Amino acid sequence: MCALNRRQLLTSGTTAVALFAWLASDTEGEQTSLTPFLVRNGEARRGGRWLIHGEKAFLTKVSGVDVGDIYAAIEVHTPPGNGPALHIHLHQNELFFVLAGSIGFQCGSDRNVLHAGDAFMGPANIPHAYVVLGNTAARTLMIFNPAGSIEAFFAEYASAVNAEADLRKRTEI
Repeated sequence: MCALNRRQLLTSGTTAVALFAWLASDTEGEQTSLTPFLVRNGEARRGGRWLIHGEKAFLTKVSGVDVGDIYAAIEVHTPPGNGPALHIHLHQNELFFVLAGSIGFQCGSDRNVLHAGDAFMGPANIPHAYVVLGNTAARTLMIFNPAGSIEAFFAEYASAVNAEADLRKRTEI
């Protein structure tokens, strides 16, 4: 039996094709039809951009629709001192990858400080939250697996929060 080293395995064209086929398949093992696309810096997939209070931006980089609901990737720009309250995703794992800035992160009883380049995986059904540390905004890439209805949630959430803020402004004396 011939030994195959890691470099040979990773550079093998056959392996690359097999790996792509595996990533492109759905949970039943059937091939899905993926179409290549590019999302530039500062842009989002169609219908996948939401602003909260005009400052916290959510930009869908990969929609669940793009990949058969296997995952969704959303870039989040969060101002200093801000972040979501403790919450739970019942059906989704969430990977946090810090692109810029620093965040204080809590998942269950674990608390960590994450800096640019750090990643943390929060499993489904475990409460988690974060807050941006320092004086600069943070950018995080959040990958939800499976995508589920996370994009619809962010659209509804942004609409509700912004409507509440607008109502408060109109009723101030």
